[in-house]
Amino acid sequence: MESYIQSWIKTLRRCEQDDLKNKLVLEGNSYGKGLEWVFKDEQPCVAAYSHDELCDVVVLSVRIDSDLLITIIGDEKLNRGQEHVIDVNDIFVGELEYITSEIGRSL
Repeated sequence: MESYIQSWIKTLRRCEQDDLKNKLVLEGNSYGKGLEWVFKDEQPCVAAYSHDELCDVVVLSVRIDSDLLITIIGDEKLNRGQEHVIDVNDIFVGELEYITSEIGRSL
């Protein structure tokens, strides 16, 4: 049985992801059959698991496809030059706001 805290975390994660999708719908640029935002000047940094290790990830871009699935392209802060896809669920709860708040700021 799911605890109250686990339920709350799932709800918060879903809300954060919905906020990110909505912001991309408003501000994103066309990318294939979806939308994308590429961070040029200010690249948000979030706490996440990358390759099963806790690390800070510099977010280079974020995309949603036609099914509204989120793809985040990032690079480990202390090991730059190896950009890769970060699973949105590997980003710590509360950290997606750093990405969402930067979308649309650097045009």
